[in-house]
Order: sequence, then structure tokens, then C-alpha cells
Amino acid sequence: MKASVKPIESLDPRIEQLSQLFWPLSDLERRIARRLYQLLAQAGPVVVPKLAERAGVAPQEAESAIAAWPAVFRNDSGEVIGFWGFTIPPTKHRLIVGKRTLYTWCAWDTLFIPEILGEPASVRSISPIDSAEIAFEVTAHGVANVSPPDTVVSFVLPKGENWTRDVLTNFCHLGHFFRNAHEGREWLRSHPDGFLLPLEQAYLAGKLKNRYEYGSLEAEHA
Repeated sequence: MKASVKPIESLDPRIEQLSQLFWPLSDLERRIARRLYQLLAQAGPVVVPKLAERAGVAPQEAESAIAAWPAVFRNDSGEVIGFWGFTIPPTKHRLIVGKRTLYTWCAWDTLFIPEILGEPASVRSISPIDSAEIAFEVTAHGVANVSPPDTVVSFVLPKGENWTRDVLTNFCHLGHFFRNAHEGREWLRSHPDGFLLPLEQAYLAGKLKNRYEYGSLEAEHA
């Protein structure tokens, strides 16, 4: 029997809001952002000259771009160690790509960053309610091997024009995995502006976010 497909109008309308939280990137910004993600995943802290070389831009262009972007973190040597959900310092959200263990700022980051890297990933995280493990795989086609199977993701849409000045506090630190909606609703009691999405819909929101920001990623990874 052919599986039924959920019509787009039945999806949570906040998926579109999530997908357009950030701005569409210019061609130059797309090249720099993609290469920065990839270098963080492959080699750890990133120096700007190496980023510029990989992106095919002048060092001054790369420096100007990342200096203007919110949520870019550097160490004392000026190397980039955190960028748009991706981080070198460990967090509770582990993104395992090949034999490399990487980390993200929030639950949602684990769902859209693998596509930008052009690689499948295994995710290991914990629920903030009881520290129970959440585990699944992210592929080009969705999520698989989800444990527990009813895992949901929490979101709180940021408010105010200047929320990107502190993306971590205003958005990222409010994104968690929960074993099921019942557990997630416990967390919502203290976060009444928040909401939950099933893992598959949170993945779709990340897919749409990538399209809105980057356009097609297929050509980049071809």
C-alpha cells in the first residue's frame, strides 16, 4: 500500500516563520558561509586567510563578511570557533560526521547543518527534562532510526528587531529535543511563548531555511 503524504496545508504554519528567520545570502556570502561551515567541520578553528582561499575571495572580503554577521565567535587568536549554530566547544548536541564528533548550539542546528556540509550525520543529544538520550540519523532525504520514535523539538520565535545581537540567548538556547510531546509540554509550562514540532517537521523547516538562505545546495556539492 502506498504511504499517504501529508498535504502542505496541514503542516504547522510556524514552519514558514522558522524558515525565514534569517536573510537570503548574496552569492559572495553564500560562498563564504558554506566554506566556513566545511572548514569548521574538517579542521577545527578557522583562520580568515584559509577561509578566503577556500571560498575564492580576497581575505578582506572574507573578513568584512564575518565581521558584519551576528553570531560569529572567535578565540583569543582570532580564529573562528563558532558560526551560525556550529561550534568547536562541546555542547549537549553532538553531530557525528564520519569519524568526527562536532557540536551545535541547539537541537534544530543538527537538522539543517548536515545538508550544508553535504554529508549525512548521526545526532546524539539529551532531553533537558531527565537527560535521556535522543538519537537519530540525518540524511539527504530526512531523519531515520529515531530513538525515541516520538521525539519532538522545541522552539521560541524571537521577538524584537535586534534579537540577532544575541542569537544564542534569544533563540538557540531555547531549542531542545524531548522524548515525546508530553515531556515537551512540561518544558512549555515555563516557556508559554514556545511550541513543539515533530522531528520530521523540524527537519523540513531546516530544509526550507537552507533554501531561503542559500538557494540550491545541490550544485555546491556536485
